[in-house]
Amino acid sequence: MVPMATDVLSRGYTPQVRYSHVLLDEAQDTWASQLAFLQAIALGATVVTAVGDADQTIYGWRGSRADMLGTISQKFGCMPLILPTNYRCCTSVVDLARAVIQASPLREQLPLLSSSTAIRGEVRILRFATREDETDAICRDVYRATCASPNSPIAILCRTRNGCKAMRRALKQYGIQCSAAEASAASGGGGADCSAARVLLAWLQLVLEPNDNSACLTALASPPRTGFASGETSAGVRYLQALAAIKSTSARRVSILVAAVHAARNRWARFLCSV
Repeated sequence: MVPMATDVLSRGYTPQVRYSHVLLDEAQDTWASQLAFLQAIALGATVVTAVGDADQTIYGWRGSRADMLGTISQKFGCMPLILPTNYRCCTSVVDLARAVIQASPLREQLPLLSSSTAIRGEVRILRFATREDETDAICRDVYRATCASPNSPIAILCRTRNGCKAMRRALKQYGIQCSAAEASAASGGGGADCSAARVLLAWLQLVLEPNDNSACLTALASPPRTGFASGETSAGVRYLQALAAIKSTSARRVSILVAAVHAARNRWARFLCSV
């Protein structure tokens, strides 16, 4: 939606509402289309406030850059205000993060301090031959911790839903009671059609941003479906081959949309009707 809105504004459309203030959160993850949109609506005396942390840039695959905060500051005349103290982590975590970040030649050397009231804590980096070995080691640590302090809560973060399920099964084998803080469907973590929704959103993202590599990989990694099975003669491969030869961005968007509709007519039809 952002690229489409920016395109409308670039054609001379004047917004009916003038904004006196614009607040941009997570500014370090701003990408080119969003920056162009911000420039289009932040006119004249608009005050732009951007909040972000260059060390938390995780959307490089989408076009954000580590120097985006500096770019925003330069384009809108923002005055930098540095908040160097971390109140979220224990001292050992902050020390480790500082050591990793300062080793990067691309990082602006800003101070990173622990809160004066933070505990020292402990950071351990362990390697295991298999995922099962890792799960078992975590369960043993949790078991020892719960025996030493039964009423102290422990949180385990898992990268995937399947990993979370495996961890819960292993903890129960150790006799450890646990519950999962499931992500909501709105955040992309719930519902039986979560996988289909993720792939569908990837196709729609490609309609807006044909060069979005992450969305392309998500679409390609989807389970085989009717008309999109693997093989040189499949419809999916033919669409991609045709897409590679198209130079016009608008024509590429139409081709991707056709591919998405083709997929929707097969296994995704029921899911599309439900949304």
